[in-house]
Amino acid sequence: MTNAFEPVSVIVVNHNGGELLLECVAVATEQAQEVIVVDNLSTDSSMERLASLFAEQPRVKLIFSRRNI
Repeated sequence: MTNAFEPVSVIVVNHNGGELLLECVAVATEQAQEVIVVDNLSTDSSMERLASLFAEQPRVKLIFSRRNI
């Protein structure tokens, strides 16, 4: 049996990405083995929405930074 996903990791850096972040991660999870989202202290609710929508998706990993670097 072959893996349906490409053997790559996608890293997305976010700062108030809103709906665009959700769309980006949705497309990436269709193709990549792992999606890592690094948030730089967003103040919109993009990361909370992302966490809620992808809560059952173990290939999506979220990292929260305490500052916008």
